[in-house]
Amino acid sequence: MSQDKVWKVLIVDDDVFLREIFVDVFRESKFDVRQATDGEQGLQMAMADKPDIIITGIMMPKLSGFELLAKLKENPATKDVPVFVFSHLGKEEDRKRAFELGAKDFIVKGLVTPLEVVRRARNVLTGQVFRVAIDPEILDAKLLLQGKAGRPVLELKPDPESGEGSFRARLITE
Repeated sequence: MSQDKVWKVLIVDDDVFLREIFVDVFRESKFDVRQATDGEQGLQMAMADKPDIIITGIMMPKLSGFELLAKLKENPATKDVPVFVFSHLGKEEDRKRAFELGAKDFIVKGLVTPLEVVRRARNVLTGQVFRVAIDPEILDAKLLLQGKAGRPVLELKPDPESGEGSFRARLITE
């Protein structure tokens, strides 16, 4: 996938080894990479030089990933920055809390490759949407068209909450 814009990613994690892996993979994927070693430093960096996307661990000194996410979403300058949350354990209550706080994705470390994280980040940053037109001559499409203004179209968006290859779908009219 070609990309003209160089996106700025901030990776916040106190796990030096894991953070460096993601820094390297994002740099190789042509992102402008910044890194912070704890939530407090990550918050300061995000406020000083707003990134396009933030990837954060949960358990960190000074400010947890959840506290970081909450503070980012409270601030008008950073509230719209997409945030991915990393988890070592992948606990369901952590996943739910991350999404309740406004995370765009929840990644269990070791189950998702760094390249997959880059792919998911690009999907979020580009707002990638797939649209499928419905042929009125096939199956039940004629029923959908009755009483509708415009042509029905199935809109599909990647759904990172449900896992790789999952989409959110909605029927719209054009």
